[in-house]
Amino acid sequence: MSRTKKISLIISIFYQADQDVRLKNMGYDAMDRQDKKSYALALLILKNHLKLRPTDAFYLAMLLHHTAHHTWMMCAQRLAEFAAQKQCRNGDWLAKAVFDRRLIMSGKPQRYGTQYKINKQTGEMELCEMEGGDDFYQKPKIN
Repeated sequence: MSRTKKISLIISIFYQADQDVRLKNMGYDAMDRQDKKSYALALLILKNHLKLRPTDAFYLAMLLHHTAHHTWMMCAQRLAEFAAQKQCRNGDWLAKAVFDRRLIMSGKPQRYGTQYKINKQTGEMELCEMEGGDDFYQKPKIN
């Protein structure tokens, strides 16, 4: 197996573990542990392996976009944009989601309508504030 295929396999295993923790709602501690492993993996790969397949870039962006760290978020943005440019499935959605997340983290309203929060009064999920108000809302396509 080539080095690129091995790296792709490792990235996909970490991506699946990340999704399992989140989709199975294993709790904050489990997510935090998985995130720390994911960030360490991403750092190792990005420092030593600059040529990534679009799907690998998408998976790494998914791993990194949950952070509150500006540098990791910018890295996730670049990886997601690369995946989108290469027509990676859901790459465009992820690029928009990371962009919205960055806006919200900087105290600004989101542009694309990808980010939700829990309403403290009702306990239900609701769309985070939109740039230009609710009339501007344009839900990004997931392909």
